Amino acid sequence: MGQHPETRLKHLLLARFAMVRNSLNEALDHVTDERLDFAPREGMPTIQEILLEIAGTEEQIRRYILEGIRVPLQEVTGPWIGSVTVSGVRARLEAVRAETLSYLDSINDADLETMYCFPQDWSESLGLPEVPLREALISLAAHEAYHTGQLVSYLWAAGEDPMAW
Repeated sequence: MGQHPETRLKHLLLARFAMVRNSLNEALDHVTDERLDFAPREGMPTIQEILLEIAGTEEQIRRYILEGIRVPLQEVTGPWIGSVTVSGVRARLEAVRAETLSYLDSINDADLETMYCFPQDWSESLGLPEVPLREALISLAAHEAYHTGQLVSYLWAAGEDPMAW
């Protein structure tokens, strides 16, 4: 309503990224270093792996947008697996998000309509040969929201009560 049309899409994306990060941070307030290796069952990813995937996927997608190269997720997250702390993960998540927000600050709404050819096995492609950049960024926020829900479920299984948060 008071928003200039040129910044409307960007404004919505920024709000979406802030909303999902607030939810993740609320859950992270209940994660301890001792819980990083927790998974409800054998074969499920650990809390540490979930958190690193959130940060790693964001970095991976941003690098693809900026550099046009597909960096394997294991290459992005590998250096941190097994040697992280909650504070270290928070710092990594914030550093990656700061880079994403800096990128968003450098573009306009017209740029968000630019078509990109993402690998079709990435959810950011929506299974299509090409999508507008805005759709890939919305998918990235949805990815974080999905894993935040997974984290909340893990914490519930570990004895936390998310309804009391």
